[in-house]
Amino acid sequence: MIEAFVLIQTEVGKAAQVAAGTREIPGVTRAVVVTGPYDVLALIEASDQHALGKLAITDLKIDGVVRTVTCSVVHL
Repeated sequence: MIEAFVLIQTEVGKAAQVAAGTREIPGVTRAVVVTGPYDVLALIEASDQHALGKLAITDLKIDGVVRTVTCSVVHL
């Protein structure tokens, strides 16, 4: 299993709605509203890099999302 954090910027006033919608997506283990330059932080997991990419790029395109940045977790 591989993991990544997805930093999500939302439209003004839509952070809670986006976080709730993100939690509904299979593969999202956690999604919370945060402060700072991004509005929502999500932890996602998938079986391989291809599935992780699909989840981060395609499945997280929900109403209210403006921009995302995906940071893969590196286990040393």
